[in-house]
Amino acid sequence: MRRALPLLPVVVAAVVSAWPAPARPAGVPVCLEHPYDATDGTEQAQRLAALMAGLRPGLMPFRSLADTLEGHKPLVCLSPSLLLESGFLLPEANRIEVDGKLDDAMLTAVLLHELRHLDQVVARICPDDSLAMEQVAQATFALEADANAITLLVAWHMLETGDPSVWNALADWPSTTDIVARFAGSMAEHGDPAQAVSDAFDQWYASEERVQRYYIATCSDYLDRRDDSKMLPSYKQLPQDYLDNICRLPDGTPYACRAPDFN
Repeated sequence: MRRALPLLPVVVAAVVSAWPAPARPAGVPVCLEHPYDATDGTEQAQRLAALMAGLRPGLMPFRSLADTLEGHKPLVCLSPSLLLESGFLLPEANRIEVDGKLDDAMLTAVLLHELRHLDQVVARICPDDSLAMEQVAQATFALEADANAITLLVAWHMLETGDPSVWNALADWPSTTDIVARFAGSMAEHGDPAQAVSDAFDQWYASEERVQRYYIATCSDYLDRRDDSKMLPSYKQLPQDYLDNICRLPDGTPYACRAPDFN
């Protein structure tokens, strides 16, 4: 399942390039294996290694994200040729790919976003094609809302500890400007990160265009997969407690969340 996301980011740092230093054809991603060191790599490999190294301290307070990175060791790739997305996760390949045309701050945001999606995969809360199509879409909305909100939680922590770059990048990114504003407003009013995450989750659904974009993409992918597999139509529903499994902070604490069309 390829999870294409218009957003962001993540993670850690340190040791061995998965690719040799010689020149490679244009359009070929530069990839690093855990622990993401590129001492003898290309300029782009060194850039990616530096991004991962810079992210590591910011992940330390967020247990599940740090554990997912260090325990599942995804291959992380910097692509020169993404067109319709800023990054994506390929769960079966354990691979995160991000758009090398972005600046470093936005790349970090996209890495964080994709790392949260990998965290969701590890927690086994992602939908499968045994569900009805609209139920897969509903689950995808919630996973996206959560990934956006948790990315902002990490960016806020970085802001509060002296690095505003990722927060500012997300504030300026058209698809997340309103969510950033809602998170910041919640923190100003309540001073409670869990409440701010809850409010950011809620804000994801406030854009009809955002929801519609994900609905079209999710349903198109779903129909392609079912056509390829020749599976019969399914009417299976999500469990009643599905949101409870998604809406958890990186330390495991539940946060309040709701979504349209969930019972």
